[in-house]
Amino acid sequence: MLFLTNILRQNTLRRKKKRSELIIAIAVEEFVKLFHFDLVVVIFDNTNQVYEKILDNGTKFSVVSAIPSYASSDDALVIFNENQSPEVRNKSLVVTSDRGLSLRLTNIGTHVTKCKMFFNAAKKEIAVRSSGDLNEWFGNIDKGLERM
Repeated sequence: MLFLTNILRQNTLRRKKKRSELIIAIAVEEFVKLFHFDLVVVIFDNTNQVYEKILDNGTKFSVVSAIPSYASSDDALVIFNENQSPEVRNKSLVVTSDRGLSLRLTNIGTHVTKCKMFFNAAKKEIAVRSSGDLNEWFGNIDKGLERM
């Protein structure tokens, strides 16, 4: 996911991976604020930007690090979903472009979508507040971080 858009790719290649992670988390949170979900978890392989909050719409929103508890975010996602009931897995959605992870998750009954498809759909829902493509949306989030 860190190479999905120009700004994410540039930040990641310039050793600003944490900034890319923050942009992704903010984008997901912007989308999640529009709807009520019981739980939304953003999992990165290894980050120190870990937090949890309850959004105004009642959604529990968490950003977590797979390491040190798991070998990778892939393992964390699979184990997390394996520990859910089949009913919960059937209502869950994991966003990843990793084919191997997608196969592991669909084999246990979890729905999976590709990153670009998810963020394009999210962007359409947020379109009332901004225009442009994913590059522009993520770029605007990045510019907002500079003002913080």
